[in-house]
Amino acid sequence: MNEKIQKINLPKLFSNQLIGIVPPILLVSGFLTSWVWNSNQLPLLLNFPPTYLFFNFIIFVGTLYHLKNSGLTVFSYSWIVFSLYGIASMSEIYVIRILTMNNALLSERNSVSIIIELNSLLWILIAIGIATYIVKRNFYHLIFFMGLFSAASVPGFPMIVGENLPDNATIATSICAVMAILGTGSLSIIILKASNITNKIAGSWKIIVFLFFLILFNPILKLLPILLLTTDIPIFTLDIWLQIIDEQLHSIWPIGAAIISGGVYLATRPQRG
Repeated sequence: MNEKIQKINLPKLFSNQLIGIVPPILLVSGFLTSWVWNSNQLPLLLNFPPTYLFFNFIIFVGTLYHLKNSGLTVFSYSWIVFSLYGIASMSEIYVIRILTMNNALLSERNSVSIIIELNSLLWILIAIGIATYIVKRNFYHLIFFMGLFSAASVPGFPMIVGENLPDNATIATSICAVMAILGTGSLSIIILKASNITNKIAGSWKIIVFLFFLILFNPILKLLPILLLTTDIPIFTLDIWLQIIDEQLHSIWPIGAAIISGGVYLATRPQRG
């Protein structure tokens, strides 16, 4: 028995597949602890609960450490996309904060929306640039990387906190938190199958399809509990589903843009030999 245990190289195992599932687990932990922090109305640090900053800091430092020691491997993709997601989401809050200091600019809602969208676009373009770089391995790498980038919001969930909460607000947030935990578990399974996907092992396309379903159902599973339990808004209205479709398209279009960018790169790069 001891001999069998000794033959298992645990550091090697942990440094490969298992290390890739750490970022989404850290992020969902950041959201869960932030919910507790905000519910108790504890003081914020730089406009965020300190726990959220702490977990995102670990993701960012872990990304740098992993890239330095292992390079741009399949199992570093999750670290990169969750670092980008963390920086992008926090930068959006800071952009809004800066805009609220300028009343003249804030009165121009169109200008504010454009600035926020440009901030979001910046991080999407960075992700597309990285995906275009790794497409030379094969297209599965590009699709998997951008799929993870679009699924980076899965561990997050909306929180209804503060005073004078609507009825069932805590229950609605709890359901969204459960959906985030289940989504994180599903995303972790996909990341564990990363080598199958990027090496084009038979059946790996099913994992890609599962990832796309996860991306598409994420806004539905996070929005409907809030609507059903805390508002009187009918869920079967055109405006609601147009909003959901808009969220889905916002998540999917970067993948299509990366595929086009990768295709152009492969078609125009100099051929060796």
